[in-house]
Amino acid sequence: MASNKDSAILPGWWNLFPWILAMVVIGVGFTVWFETMSFTFKVVSLYQVFAIIGIWAWSVMWTHFIVGEIRRLIPSLPKHKPYHRTSTAIVIWLVLLHPMILAIEQLRQGFGLPPLSYFAYAGEASIPYVILGMLGLTGFLFFEVIARFKENPKVVRLWWLVNFTQTIAMASIFYHALVLGSDMHSGWFRSYWIVLGLLLTPCLVHQHWEDLKNFKK
Repeated sequence: MASNKDSAILPGWWNLFPWILAMVVIGVGFTVWFETMSFTFKVVSLYQVFAIIGIWAWSVMWTHFIVGEIRRLIPSLPKHKPYHRTSTAIVIWLVLLHPMILAIEQLRQGFGLPPLSYFAYAGEASIPYVILGMLGLTGFLFFEVIARFKENPKVVRLWWLVNFTQTIAMASIFYHALVLGSDMHSGWFRSYWIVLGLLLTPCLVHQHWEDLKNFKK
């Protein structure tokens, strides 16, 4: 059963804030993609679209952590269930589409199937960063599975560990994109990406601090 806090009426600004935040990060991602496309919509290869899918996936997931941190700082705020449901579905689809699109294009180009086709695309020197991306993908999917059992007392006791896997997933994909992302060739977007990472860091630290305090109770 939902708590009164989770079922409370959302304050006006809180009702809009997560949606606006998501539109901003999606809009910035679209802007850099459009820039790399020389400000045209002429897509001739799936290689041209798979990168922005990954940027969007991480960016929308980033909004979850920002929204969660605001709720930790203002405990009276209710959970924004409509945004959480919608954005979670979007993240899952984007997280799955990103590697799938690359796999399809690599197969079309004669490079075979993953993971070897991913390694071929990135180059031998970049294989560790490809593995980081795969680790992040696994972490996100693990969370979506385990979240279905969040009310289970055993899962509740180990939720700090689930949060830790999400930190690893976010950090892995952040660095994966920073090193391999074609959009990172744009100086302003690279700086923007680093700022997102810097804003995320205290949110993660605070989350794990709260987990530690709850674990000691």
